[in-house]
Amino acid sequence: MPDVIPCPYCPRKLQVPVEVLGQPVRCPSCGQTFVAGENAPEPQPPAAPDTALAELYEHVRESQPAAIVAPLPSLSISDEPRTRGRESLPESSPREPGSLEDWRKVQQGIELIWHGLVIGIVTMLSAMCVRCGFSGMGGADPEIAVFATIVVGLVVLAGLTSVTLHLVGQVFCLRSPLENSARPLARISLALLLLLLGFGIGMLSWVEGIAGRNVLPFAGLGDLITLGSLVMLVQVTVLLLCLRALAMNVRQQRLATSIRRLTFLVGGIVAAMIAIHGAVIAVNTTGRPIDEIGVVLFPFACALVILAPIFLIWYVVVLSELRQAVTAYVWRRERQEG
Repeated sequence: MPDVIPCPYCPRKLQVPVEVLGQPVRCPSCGQTFVAGENAPEPQPPAAPDTALAELYEHVRESQPAAIVAPLPSLSISDEPRTRGRESLPESSPREPGSLEDWRKVQQGIELIWHGLVIGIVTMLSAMCVRCGFSGMGGADPEIAVFATIVVGLVVLAGLTSVTLHLVGQVFCLRSPLENSARPLARISLALLLLLLGFGIGMLSWVEGIAGRNVLPFAGLGDLITLGSLVMLVQVTVLLLCLRALAMNVRQQRLATSIRRLTFLVGGIVAAMIAIHGAVIAVNTTGRPIDEIGVVLFPFACALVILAPIFLIWYVVVLSELRQAVTAYVWRRERQEG
């Protein structure tokens, strides 16, 4: 049978079960907490000016029914971190580099560079086939001469188209985002490409005699060709670094690693070309026969013959993958930004 005890803080009487005695309970009237069964001092009635109010206070205290109370629930401290309210917060997504309009220009630039590269490779192979095909033919036949002139004109036109596509594509790539130094690398690559075009015009002036004198009096045609080739490889290296930065911006780490390895391959080609040209300069300077340094020259020539086709194939592959990755990235950004 529950015991009836008074609340030490208000005039309410409470029915407390026997098993709850000695445990903390809360009064439903005043909300105060106390231990049931302890000898708490009787609450003192409020001061009254006369005995009539004191008797009324005691009468109200005695006439109120006893309320049933239950023990307070035990509190346990959880080791889990507080996450209330956090589950509704959206996860912060990483900031996207560059604006969508800039990435559209970059996408167009990579498309133009890829098409220019493919046209350039086809033009180079066509020029080699034309040279091999007409090397054994005499120039006496007028029909063959006209056909050769037409073919050479088409090859030159295709070469100019390839260079123009490269130039316009790199101009579009100037809109590359600043992250990972993509935009500065694009500017350096464009400047080197313009320098390379200047070398090409200079060599044409040398061959055709447009200027009437040597463009670089201290260098011969072979030196100009070698120097132009080195500038071209340096320009391609800077362009590859720009493409690697773009691959990192679109979160294509595997592609960025592949492009970085391709730059090492370009470095090997540059080293082989420098070694071969140095050997040729040594032969021309000392007057020694080429057979004496052929043993040293042969490994570099073989390395150049092997590395050049590998570089072209690898370059086409990584540029095609970057083209697809940037296209997918632009499409995803358009979906996100509505």
